[in-house]
Amino acid sequence: MKDVEELKNQFKIVITGNYERKTLTHIITPLLIIIFFGSMAVSWIIYPNYNWTIMNISYLGSPYRNPFGWIFFSIGMTITGFTFIIIVPYVHRRLVSIHKIAFIGTFFFYIAIIGIIGVGAIPQLNLEIFKLIHFINAILALGGFYLCLGFYGICLLLEKKIRNDKLLIPFTILGWFAPIGTIITQVIRFSLSIPDNSILILNFSVWEWLLLYCIFVDLILLIFILREE
Repeated sequence: MKDVEELKNQFKIVITGNYERKTLTHIITPLLIIIFFGSMAVSWIIYPNYNWTIMNISYLGSPYRNPFGWIFFSIGMTITGFTFIIIVPYVHRRLVSIHKIAFIGTFFFYIAIIGIIGVGAIPQLNLEIFKLIHFINAILALGGFYLCLGFYGICLLLEKKIRNDKLLIPFTILGWFAPIGTIITQVIRFSLSIPDNSILILNFSVWEWLLLYCIFVDLILLIFILREE
């Protein structure tokens, strides 16, 4: 019974985000980085002649295109999504004390988590229905994360102690760079009828990768911006 009670207490600490910041920065975040980037790297290496400048991220998770490596992508994305569930309560608890607008950011964080778990758990099979599901999940993940970071960013700017943090500069730049760059380059490409994968800077896959990595770097920066209480 004592073990059960201890387990319940630990679970309560996790879901309320009342664990120590050191647990987040020294255990959870490094684990997240290893799982995400490690699984992506393995899937990338196994994929025959993968070229990120002309190939979409989803190719890595396609059983049709990457028959031996897709499973690593799928497992990595799924575990990454569940790991975020552990991170959300801590970040929310810290930011909601600054401003209630953090609730909106957290809502979009959970939307993003649903998307990223969906991308991992439901592989992009060579059927239209699976392609549609993958597209929806990808939109939920990318859109959710950027909206989440936007509202969380407002909270950071409202806190005097955080407003002067040097990490807030790269956090803000990365939060705007990829979305704005994607919009500008794709508007140019479509308006001039330039085929995809013909000019590097306009390739959608290049900006898709930038969108993804800017999100993860920004989330890591967010964690370190929230210093000891």
